[in-house]
Amino acid sequence: MSGGAARTVTVTASSSYAILLTDDIIEYNGNTPANWTFPTGAAVGKTFTIASTNAGSVTIPTVTESSNTLTGSAGTQYIHLGADRYAALHSF
Repeated sequence: MSGGAARTVTVTASSSYAILLTDDIIEYNGNTPANWTFPTGAAVGKTFTIASTNAGSVTIPTVTESSNTLTGSAGTQYIHLGADRYAALHSF
């Protein structure tokens, strides 16, 4: 990235996970479905990038403005909309 700090994977999880406010890019490398939760109290506009690099899917019940399931071998960037509501910005 030009003009900014490089982003790095801040955590790799292989099972259910409670995302932290300090997380940035989170990799899920599990083979079975997992349930994750976003933190409360995030600033409006805070983004989290989640990549599932294996066959397992990730369900995030607090995603209320778009699909709350990330399929295996895919990724999505989520944004906090305020009042602990999250939505997908884009998928890859």
